[in-house]
Amino acid sequence: MNKKKIHLFNLHHTGSAGVLMSRVALMAIIFLIVFPYMGSAQVGIGTKDINASAILQVETSTNDKGILLPRLTKEQRDAINTNAAAASETVPAGLTIYCTDCYGTNSGSIYYYNGVEWRPIDNNGQDTAPPSAPTSLAASNPTTSSIDLSWTASTDNVGVTGYYIYFSNNTLAATVTSGTSTTIAGLSHGTLYTFYATAFDAAGNESSSSNNASETTTTPPPVIINEGYFETGNDDWVDYGRSERNNSSEYSCEQDWSMRIRDDRTGSRIELLNKDLTTYNLVTINFEYKTTNNWEPDDRFELKLNNIVIGTWYKSESCTSVSISIDSSDYTFGSQDDFKFEGEMDSNSERVYIDAVVIKGYIAP
Repeated sequence: MNKKKIHLFNLHHTGSAGVLMSRVALMAIIFLIVFPYMGSAQVGIGTKDINASAILQVETSTNDKGILLPRLTKEQRDAINTNAAAASETVPAGLTIYCTDCYGTNSGSIYYYNGVEWRPIDNNGQDTAPPSAPTSLAASNPTTSSIDLSWTASTDNVGVTGYYIYFSNNTLAATVTSGTSTTIAGLSHGTLYTFYATAFDAAGNESSSSNNASETTTTPPPVIINEGYFETGNDDWVDYGRSERNNSSEYSCEQDWSMRIRDDRTGSRIELLNKDLTTYNLVTINFEYKTTNNWEPDDRFELKLNNIVIGTWYKSESCTSVSISIDSSDYTFGSQDDFKFEGEMDSNSERVYIDAVVIKGYIAP
């Protein structure tokens, strides 16, 4: 004998009429078990109208025989597909159906009508309808380590419990259970972030994703490692080999004082010692210089970081501005790094004047 799949629904009746109807339903089931094959049939309970919602329609096919389904009118069926009762007809509260093509993604679910709308339930009577997706997700107010997010609220057949905020790589960034905004903190500076949001309800149903929203965290201002204008002192620079702080408006590029470096025979140089550069991914050095007019073509001075030559410059009888960037990918920064300006001139009378030295460090993301 072919097996029959039987789906029972909540048709509630009381009194003697209920007993009679129960017996009719039992006879219909026995009828299906006794006859292994039959054509489509309808069993009426308490009505002669074949379109009434109380009708049980018995459908059989090669694949599934003996399925009991409440029969709906066209208006009621349209109400299911639009998730609202048709204006021209009232759907009976408590009516339960098994729908194979309602609501698209929820096809093959059991629905009941609560008097206002159709709501899906699973076999345990639980809510299985996800909330609608959040909309208008927007990112704003970036700082060096945070970004604000806001969105338009979702809706749910029972109620929205909260929202999940995800990074673009699907990693959870935050769970929000109050309101429609949040701040995502603990971010890296100078970095582009993209987010999306979903809504969830108390039953654990999660909505589809919102739109993406992107923002870039700001970059912190650079750290001043040293400023050397030399108007009131050496500004942490140490002079060696007859180099010295010099008062000369003729050779100073900024105001009156500068640092004078002589030829290389005496090891003339100035040094900035023991600077911690470990937190920086970029160091910039800006300075101005001017030479005496008696330099030979091969006379020069150099800037060194830990005795590694960073740059070399030659004769300039007028003030010349220099800007250098040192990247941590090219040089290894340490906790006790030294900067050095050193003369490589042949004659004691050949001199260079260093002024307005500004060294800045930029923090790595």
